[in-house]
Amino acid sequence: MGYMGYGAFGILLLLILSIGQMIPGALIGVEAEVQAGLYKCPGGFVNATILLRDSLSKLYMIANASNISLPQSIIARVSEASNLSYDKVASMSAEDCKALYSDLLATLKNLTSYMGIYLEPQAKGAYERATLRAAEKLLERARSLNASDIAMEISDKISRGNIFTKDLDDLGRKLEAKAIALKIHDIRAIVLKISEEKIFKPNISQRDLEAVSKAEEVLKRVRELLTAVNASREAVEAIDQAIDNVSKTKSTLERERSMPEAERVKAIADRLENKIKDLISRLRNISTDNVFVQEILGLLTNASKIVSDARAMIQAGNLSEALRILEEAYKLYKIVEDRAEEILKKIPRAEEDITKRYKEALEKLSELSRKFEDVKFRASNISDPAVRELISKIQTSLREASNISSNISQLINAGKAEEAKAMVSMLIARISNIEALIKALEELLGKPYESKGDLAKKLGEIINETNELWNRFQALKANASNISNPSVGALIDMIQRSFEELNQTIANTSKAIETGNIREASANIEKCRALIEGIKKMLDRLEELLRELSRGRR
Repeated sequence: MGYMGYGAFGILLLLILSIGQMIPGALIGVEAEVQAGLYKCPGGFVNATILLRDSLSKLYMIANASNISLPQSIIARVSEASNLSYDKVASMSAEDCKALYSDLLATLKNLTSYMGIYLEPQAKGAYERATLRAAEKLLERARSLNASDIAMEISDKISRGNIFTKDLDDLGRKLEAKAIALKIHDIRAIVLKISEEKIFKPNISQRDLEAVSKAEEVLKRVRELLTAVNASREAVEAIDQAIDNVSKTKSTLERERSMPEAERVKAIADRLENKIKDLISRLRNISTDNVFVQEILGLLTNASKIVSDARAMIQAGNLSEALRILEEAYKLYKIVEDRAEEILKKIPRAEEDITKRYKEALEKLSELSRKFEDVKFRASNISDPAVRELISKIQTSLREASNISSNISQLINAGKAEEAKAMVSMLIARISNIEALIKALEELLGKPYESKGDLAKKLGEIINETNELWNRFQALKANASNISNPSVGALIDMIQRSFEELNQTIANTSKAIETGNIREASANIEKCRALIEGIKKMLDRLEELLRELSRGRR
């Protein structure tokens, strides 16, 4: 999708609002604005270019101070770059600013090559700071649009420190698509409101038909503009749907304009009753126990009764009274509809919460499945009936949990939020039961007693391994002392706390062995081993992270 300025669709929106007074010049203005937006320099390249300008200036000063001889072409390019301002770069066309960025990047590489390899990390650092600053700008934009999925993607790339110019371009396109989708939604809502107001009028004038025709013309023009900038398929389809709705409204108005008044009033009653039924159906699909939904359903039922009263007046031939009653029913419906739409807008958030709980439950289920495989392996040579029975129960429960999980996924995809919510609660309860069964199996496996000597020997091995891991940790901490990175700091804190817990468990194990509490000592030995495994994994991750950061600074 091509870039489109944020102001372009704002003008389209104003165009719809002033539909009754639309003139051809307004359309020309809109098209010009869209075309200007299409060629505007992407924000990511603006920030990156300014950072390159600053980096060139600083490196040139270092070169002068170091009496390094530079070619006149580089000196001239640095001088030209120093005159660049943010506004000047931002006003460039997308093609020109991207070319400028590439040119300055090439100049920076040439400059560092003349100054020596030891200055290359400074150049790389400038590039990373540029992309980081641009990414932060995109993150602000994503949050302002409530684009949580894109914001999470940007945050993840920022935290990992592996964001590139191509990423900025791709993320910028996604945000533009989101902004366009929001504007298209507004345009559709306004057009539908105009169409509905006309179709519920008791008398249809030529001016009404002209207003709807103008709405259709504007929408078709919007579609042309969307096609011109290669907008997303979803955006074009949304406008196509709005065009179809307006076209049907126009056809209905033209057909009913020549109807006898009684038939026209009856058609209004039919339409209003159908809209009431449709809204009732939508509300009943999302909830059965929501207090606000029940209140709205009651008001809609009252509106439906009022329409029935209007039908009675139509049959009695009192058309003026029927129209008065229908107007009353329509006003009540519109008030209720606004409140209903506010509730319906919250449904995606409810589905998002359900999806989050579902993912957390799946992670826990996966963790328990891995743990069960470990415990089951320890029990592979044990023929105790109680052990075999517990293993069978856990296997059955895991299969049932997997089936529940599949059903939840289908319900979420079908948009059945309430049913999915109930099933997620069922899955969480099943997971708690599985966790209790695994714990019981572990306790059963811990029954065979070991001698104090065997336990003391195992504890000695654990203490030796702990000391080795501690020494490794201290070395990694020393390597990280000059690195300011949130992920590194958090990981070091976690490892530190794990060591504290491990040391406390070792002390408890030693005391249990001394007092002859063999079962507690055996359980603590297993806990020590689990903690050591966890520490090993975290140390491996810390080592890997430090290695990545070290490569990034070269």
